[in-house]
Order: sequence, then structure tokens, then C-alpha cells
Amino acid sequence: MNQISKKKSEQCGQEDKSGSYPGKILAVDDSAINLKILQRILIEEGYHVRVCDNGKTALEMLAEKRPDLILLDIMMEEPDGYELCCRIKSEKKTRDIPVIFISALTDYPHIVKAFEIGAVDYISKPFRKEEVLARVRAHMNLSQMQKKLRRQNRRLQQEIREHSRTEQELRRAKEAAESANLAKSHFIANMSHEIRTPMNAILGFSEILLHECEGKHHRYYISNILSSGRLLISLIDDILDLSRLESGTMLLCCEAVNIQKIVHEIYNLFLGPAREKGLKLTYRILSDIPDLITDPIRIRQILINLTANAVKFTEKGHISISLDGDFAGKAADRFHLYIEVEDSGIGIPRNQHERIFENFQQQETHKSRKYGGTGMGLCITQKLCRMFRGRLRLQSRVGKGSIFRVELPDIPVAPQNQDRQTFPLPDFRGEMLEVSAGNSGGPETFSCIPAQDRRGDTHSPELFRILTEEYLPRWKQNQEIFFIDDLVDFAKDLQSLSEKFNSALLSAFSKELILSLEMMDVDRIEKMMDRFPDILHLISQSLSCEPAEG
Repeated sequence: MNQISKKKSEQCGQEDKSGSYPGKILAVDDSAINLKILQRILIEEGYHVRVCDNGKTALEMLAEKRPDLILLDIMMEEPDGYELCCRIKSEKKTRDIPVIFISALTDYPHIVKAFEIGAVDYISKPFRKEEVLARVRAHMNLSQMQKKLRRQNRRLQQEIREHSRTEQELRRAKEAAESANLAKSHFIANMSHEIRTPMNAILGFSEILLHECEGKHHRYYISNILSSGRLLISLIDDILDLSRLESGTMLLCCEAVNIQKIVHEIYNLFLGPAREKGLKLTYRILSDIPDLITDPIRIRQILINLTANAVKFTEKGHISISLDGDFAGKAADRFHLYIEVEDSGIGIPRNQHERIFENFQQQETHKSRKYGGTGMGLCITQKLCRMFRGRLRLQSRVGKGSIFRVELPDIPVAPQNQDRQTFPLPDFRGEMLEVSAGNSGGPETFSCIPAQDRRGDTHSPELFRILTEEYLPRWKQNQEIFFIDDLVDFAKDLQSLSEKFNSALLSAFSKELILSLEMMDVDRIEKMMDRFPDILHLISQSLSCEPAEG
């Protein structure tokens, strides 16, 4: 007994050679001899063993310290092994502890009852060391694995809760960022409008003074005012476009477009500045390109930004604009458009190819600083290409020049040789719109007006009366004075009127006019205002009455 106690004191609570905890076992038996045998077998194996000879003491020991395994004799004084097992399994704190019954009762009913009340195994008396150790090892390992699984499950649940909290925080942060971005876009749009109005007056009166002033110095001063004002307007346009692109509020307004004509316009626009710097500016049409359904304003903006950069950063040599493309598939109703702007300018280092497409960034060279600019042109151009589901690629060598290649895939081809047909616009924002294509001799039609709404549009005589009596005089006055603030009020009032009378035709017209005013595209504003009598004509036709006079 002394040797057992000595070995017990050396091994209890220590780790075995493998580094794992040996496990704690509670043995309950009213026979002291049986307990000694069990204790010797298990301690020699390295287990931490506690023993007791009755059920009451066993319950007290369980309350103090929870073992990993219980060896329980059946035939004891009250409570016997069955009752003690039932109590153990009824307590939340001890119900998961595996119980192995030990008894000389080996008949079938006793074994069945043992398993029914919660035992995991059964050891018969007299003990056989190999059997005891085999069963204890098996259930001890199983118990340790279950504990490990429970710990891992708790950790996993904690990670899931933390992940859920993080996801919620990210969602809230994303919503807050989107809200802030939208608020920023509204603020920039409002501020740009407020700045444009006085700036237009400054530019207009400066042009008048420049033509009327005869003094050389005064003309020089006024010329600088004009140049600075135009630069400021251009900067406001870039900031507004960038804000709309980032917030997703910029819309593509598509119509039938002759791309070759646009390239020719860009060529004429930059021919003078290129000649002033002694540069050779050319453009090439490499394939037969049909009329395409796209946004001409944004196509022009892409070409202007790339060509302006080429002229700005090229001191000598040439600039070339190339137009190419091919049909997508046998149907010939979709076209892949490729635009290249090549220059022999200063070039861009390889390590800065990504940087120059970021907001307010230019290449980091001392030479580039003398050229000025805000660094927004390429960023806007790349985002516009993405709006078309295309991409902007760059090839460049320092001191040799650069090639910017715009790839715009799957652009719808406009129908040819048809008097008045409707055709679908590309679904750039998840909405399918339709426009009417007229021949050169017919009246101009309206882009971005849902064709199905126009066909089914019905108008009340009251709407027609309000338009002719209240809005037609305002239109004539605006045509004469053309003051931006009055035009904005006119467009917004038309939009409210369209909502009141549920007129899709009037709604589309007012929205396009508002968009033209926001972009401060004077040519487009004039074009839209000239269409107002046509709107009255269409509404009068829907009422089967005489068209209004413009």
C-alpha cells in the first residue's frame, strides 16, 4: 500500500511521456480489495485515481472535483450503483461524465438496465487487467475527444459571432460611406451649379469686353480673366463628373452616333493647339465602322481627355488618333470599337502606369510638373470606359511616347436606311430604353424616352392648356434671354408637371433638359430647348387637336 501511495503521489496530476494529461478517474465500490486492485492497475498506467466506498461520499467528491471517468459498482448499499448513476446523469454538471459499471452480475437484464440508465460500458468481476485498461483507455480517449470537440465548437461559435459582428460593422460602414459619397455628390452638384451661374456671367461679359476694349494692356488682362474662368469651369466639370462616376449617379444617354464624325470633330478641335507646338496631328479610320448606339457626349469626353493629354505632354513629333473595330458574331448587330491615341511625348515609367489612373495623380517627374493639370482626366476616362463595360490600356516608354487604347465591346449597331424605327439601347444601368431613329429629312426625336411609354401615353386637355398658356410664354422668354437659372426652373417645373399628369413624354424631355443643364453643355441645351414646340405638337396629336404654334 505504501508503494502504491508513493507512486500515486509521483504521478497524480502530472503529464505522461507524450505530454498529454493522463486523466482523472473516480472508482466507487464497497469492497476495499476491489478498490485496491483497480487503483494499482490504473495508477501504474499513469491515471489520476480517487476512490470511495459508498454512493453518498461519491456524490460529495463529484461536487468538489469533476473526474473524466467513473468506475461504478452496482451492488452497494443505498444508494446502489443504479440509483447513483441516475443521480449523476440528472445533474447538468456531471451528466456528460462517462460511467462504466463494474459488477459480478453478468446476466443480460442487469447489463441492459445499466445501459438504459446511461452507462457507456460494463466490466465484469473478477477484474482482468487487460480488459480494464482496454475499456478505460477507449472511453478516456473518447471523452477527451468529445471535450476537444466541445472546445472547438465553442471557439467556432465565438468566431462565428465575431465574424457576424464584423460583417454587421462592415455593412454599417459601407452604408455610411455610400451615404456620405452620395451626399458629397449632391453637394458638389449643387455647388457646381452655384459656381457656374456667376462664372458664365463673368465669361460672357469678359468676351464682350474683349471685343469692345481697344487698349492693349486691358485686352491682355481680360484675356487672362477669360482663360482662368474657362480653366475653372473645366475643373468644376471634371470634379462633378468624377463625383458622379464614383457615386454611380452618372447616366449614359445613348443615341445613334457616327463615330467617324466625332473623331473628325476632335481632330479639328486640337488641330490648332497641335500646330502651335509644331506637332503633326493625324487621324486614321482603319475599318468601315457603322453608326452605333452609344452616348456621344461620353465618347467625346474620352477622346478629348486622351487627345488633350497627348498634346500637353508632347513637345515634338506627332499625335495620331486611330479608329478600328469588328463585328461581334454573324448577326452584325453588335460592334467592338477600338480607339487609340498615340503620341511621341515624354512617356510614362512602367512603375507609374497604375498611379496615373488614380484620382488627382500625375506621374512623379520634374518635367510633368510644368504641364499643370489636376490629374483627373485619365481617372475619369478609365471610369467612363468601365461604364461602357470596356477598358483602357496603356503602352508607354519613357522619352519615346505613349499609346492609350480604348476597347468598348458589344455596342449595338444602329439600323440603316429606315425612316422611323425603334431600337433598344444597351442596358448600362439595368433599364432597357428605346429611342426613335429618323431620316435626315424628318423631325429630330428624343433619346432616353421609353418607346413603350410614348406609344401608350395619353394626355389630358388640361395638361395641353397649361403647357400652351403658361409654359410656352416662359419658353419664348427663355429663348430670348437664355439665363441658366431660369432654364433650370423651367426644366424642374416641367418635370413636376409631368409627374402630376403622368406624362412619360414630358418626363423624358424634362429629365434630358435637366441633364444638359447640369453638364452645362450649351449646344445640347439649345438643342433641347428647340425641341419644346415638338413636344407640344406630339401632345396635341395625342389629343386629336391642332398643334400649337411655336
